[in-house]
Amino acid sequence: MATAAAASGAFLISATSYNVASVGHAVPTLSTAVPSPVPVVRTLARLLQYLAPYRARFAVAGVALLVAAGCTLAVGQGLKFVVDRGFSAGDADELDRALFALLAIIAAMSIATYVRFYNVSWIGERVTADLRKRVFDHLLTLSP
Repeated sequence: MATAAAASGAFLISATSYNVASVGHAVPTLSTAVPSPVPVVRTLARLLQYLAPYRARFAVAGVALLVAAGCTLAVGQGLKFVVDRGFSAGDADELDRALFALLAIIAAMSIATYVRFYNVSWIGERVTADLRKRVFDHLLTLSP
């Protein structure tokens, strides 16, 4: 049992139980108790109330993420067109069109990445400000 827990890395050092071994001093024992995941789920559920007012921003960030991912996939096809239609065919006009299309894909990807990053950062800052305000408001209600 101890070797299976050790392999999974589930050992916790218990501050209350000590094993006085033959070494002559108290050695902390390892406990295989794993904390329950319920508090983590509850904590995340409580955070959802702070994220709910920003659903529209989440939607914008999600769409921007999908656009950026699609553009990332399209870059490979753009390079294929540059090589196949531009270099292999030897047509300068087709090469120009393929390179312009690749440039447009990269520009769209950079704009989508910016929109996603801006919105996610904005949401994080607003949620942090909301949490700070709630803690401060609570501190004001406490007696000195």
